[in-house]
Amino acid sequence: MMGKRILAALAAACCWLGAASAGDLEKLDFMTGIWRWDSPTGPVEEWWMPAAGATKVAAFRWARVESVATIELTIISAEEDGVFLRFKHFDADYTPWEKDGPNVYRLTSASDNRAAFHLVSENPKAPDAIVYSRSGDRLTFRGTNDPDIASHKDDLVIVFEKVE
Repeated sequence: MMGKRILAALAAACCWLGAASAGDLEKLDFMTGIWRWDSPTGPVEEWWMPAAGATKVAAFRWARVESVATIELTIISAEEDGVFLRFKHFDADYTPWEKDGPNVYRLTSASDNRAAFHLVSENPKAPDAIVYSRSGDRLTFRGTNDPDIASHKDDLVIVFEKVE
């Protein structure tokens, strides 16, 4: 009897995970790949894995000649109430910058080559929105506090070239 309950719970969980991811992450496929920008201070890389298990995962590294300036781990997950992007910054020794949990953004729009996420967690240092867009072999990251205009002087914009 107990075994049947466990199997039923596992089956329900699998169905729930499948339903939560049904096409929700497909529009983010344009982000998949290894991307690089050669900044004046050192190489910047972002590696986006294909979606699996209702998640899409990325690793980000901003390196300097003799050290790493920033490491980020990003997870995009399809959940019951939407698609969420979460990330944390780390020092090279894996000390997190955000002590109270990750920055959390909700996907607000997505197309075949553009996705916009808006901040839902509280962090005055995090941008209000993150926008990814792709044109050919270029992936643009834009962190902005004014997502309703094309660009703003305070935006953080990184234009990556596709490596793989």
